[in-house]
Amino acid sequence: MSIYRISKGHRSALLSGCCLAAMGTAIANAQEQSGEVVDEIVVTGQVEFFRPTDASTATKILLPIVETPQAITVLTDDLLDLTAARDLEDTIGLVPGYVNVGSYGGFDNRFQARGFNLSVAEGILLNSVMIGTNVDRDLLGIERIEFLRGPTSITLGTLNYGGAINIVTRRPSDSLEIDLLLETGSFDRQRYSAEISGPLTESGSVRGYAGVAYETRNGFRNREGIEKTPVKAALDIDLSPDTILEIDFSYESGQADPVSLFSRDYRGEGSVPDFIPTEWNGCAFVQGCDNEYENKDVLANLRHQINDNLYVRASAGYATSERRHRFVSFLGLGGPEAFGFGVEGPYAFWYTYDDEDKYETTFTELALGGDFELGGQEHTFLLLGQYQDRTFQEDYQLQDPSTFFAQYANILTPTTDAPSVDDVPISVQPTFPWDQTERSEQNLSLTAQLILRPVDRLQILLGARYEEEEFDGTGINNGGSEGPFADPGDPDASGYDLDVDGKVDDTLLRAGIVYEAMDNVFAYFSYSEGFIPTQSLTATGEPIDPEQGTQYELGVKGEFMDGLVGASIAAFLIERDNVPSVIGDGVRAEPSPREQEHKGVELEVIGEVLPGLDVITSYSYLDTEITNSAEESLIGNAIPNAPKHLFNIFAQYQIPASLGIEGLSIGGGLRHVGEQEVDDDNDLQLDGYTLFEANLSYEINDTLTARIVGKNLTDEEYFVLFLGSGFAGWGYGETRSWTANLTASF
Repeated sequence: MSIYRISKGHRSALLSGCCLAAMGTAIANAQEQSGEVVDEIVVTGQVEFFRPTDASTATKILLPIVETPQAITVLTDDLLDLTAARDLEDTIGLVPGYVNVGSYGGFDNRFQARGFNLSVAEGILLNSVMIGTNVDRDLLGIERIEFLRGPTSITLGTLNYGGAINIVTRRPSDSLEIDLLLETGSFDRQRYSAEISGPLTESGSVRGYAGVAYETRNGFRNREGIEKTPVKAALDIDLSPDTILEIDFSYESGQADPVSLFSRDYRGEGSVPDFIPTEWNGCAFVQGCDNEYENKDVLANLRHQINDNLYVRASAGYATSERRHRFVSFLGLGGPEAFGFGVEGPYAFWYTYDDEDKYETTFTELALGGDFELGGQEHTFLLLGQYQDRTFQEDYQLQDPSTFFAQYANILTPTTDAPSVDDVPISVQPTFPWDQTERSEQNLSLTAQLILRPVDRLQILLGARYEEEEFDGTGINNGGSEGPFADPGDPDASGYDLDVDGKVDDTLLRAGIVYEAMDNVFAYFSYSEGFIPTQSLTATGEPIDPEQGTQYELGVKGEFMDGLVGASIAAFLIERDNVPSVIGDGVRAEPSPREQEHKGVELEVIGEVLPGLDVITSYSYLDTEITNSAEESLIGNAIPNAPKHLFNIFAQYQIPASLGIEGLSIGGGLRHVGEQEVDDDNDLQLDGYTLFEANLSYEINDTLTARIVGKNLTDEEYFVLFLGSGFAGWGYGETRSWTANLTASF
């Protein structure tokens, strides 16, 4: 088999499937005329542009997406370039079932997947490894991003039940490739990057990739901005014809001035809610807010093909993330009455703090997989063992005691005549609650997956995972037993010494059936389980049982128009059980009858629907409900931050050269996020919103491409939800912006 690869810099010129077919035919004819036998020709480019067919890095099973009994969306590097996506929050609007919750000034992004919270620290993976960080990863040197929906614990560990995002890094190329980028845009945006990839030895058995970028930009809100420098490198070594070693390294450092939620954006007058005094920019109370962070990780993967049917793989790595975080925080729907100050609320309060965090992850993974024949049919198996050692350190304390509860506003009875802070008797103003904690987790898991093909067109997927986790935490909370919030007679008091340890385990099951109802159209049903250790103890010191979730999913996937278009529909039901009732900061908890139900439908179409016209579109319907709770008034309510309706459409059209404008393409689309609840009581709602975007790309020649991208073209004014709940947790979404870049590919 001969394989011809189109380099990254030239893929966008090949937007038509008919052009690719003609190119493949021409190459085949030329080689046949020269006497060379060609078994098969695979041209990568357009087929992988909008519609990649592989997500095995995350699923860990060698099945095409269309044959995998799980809803999956994959975004390629070409699509990321086309939309000028540099962070994960730039990509979420293209994926069904996912919604952007918000970020603090361009870092610490948070998302929702099928109604479940998905934070950068808990649901974002790099090459299928949970790296554990509060800082979003830059998308330099990315090959694709795999968005899985539904519980993923069977393959990826203790993640939430809504899904997981797996970032797959770029592999070194077989031939020399150089990519340069100059980018500018709204709010003083500047980005420069350089990437080089290719063989390092004459034989090509050693290949390397290196990339570096520098980006700086202000936010669309006052006093917000970010500056960062990501560095990526990769090395592939063919140790033998059957053995390859892959090594990845990344480093990123930066600093950010995070968003102050009530600060003005650049829409002008009226952009701040009427009852928030315009001078209320939290970071103005002190010497500004800032964040400094540093991410480092090294991953190694050794794969050996034992024979035509069996392979073995060993992976290992280390990842660390450090952050110094000075910020103005807030209390959401909670008010001063919660602290016994005797003032009616709820109110929004500010206080400033310094927070130093450090995440470290060390992991190893061993896998044995392959095919075997039984009953005249070929079947597939995978055995997987994983071990992770994770630690988290936090030092959280007040920056300036005089700013504690510096300002407030009644958020349910808006008024511009808010009383002064001096009117509130704050006896604890000179002191401040602080935390100094260190937590460690050791996680061991054993997984077995089996794909049986009893007859043609039928596949049965069976899987089981045993997971065992030990945890240990020490430190103080709110000053410990000697702090101002300690109360030995009150088990719920927030001041206490932290000393918890425990061990939990569980066995998770997975099953799926896939039937090819007609050529390239697959119907499937799947059942999957997940669990999340609470790392909390009861009042008597016993570990709380892990929280559990189960999903039932029914769907159809298909490939059409000779594989150029993929379409899918999935219906799901997720049940969340054994949700603990957490006391204080989560160190102590009690079993709770809290249960939730998430059900919905997702539709997606991706691919080249007409010659030169590529489309990615989806619709998601989500219905969430609290089905059981110790607070009976909550039963029947919807889950916060989970919009019922999501819709997006994005299209890119290559202008035919016959019209006399060669190399020009135009694109654009819209994203709609429906109304969503703000809290469990369903007292407040966020309005829905619709955002429009467009782009124009022009290939100047075989090397240079110019592009301009516009977002939120109508300058829609909308809110996104940040951490916590209540108006204090809301912030304005991004205003109208534009980005222009020039890329050179050699």
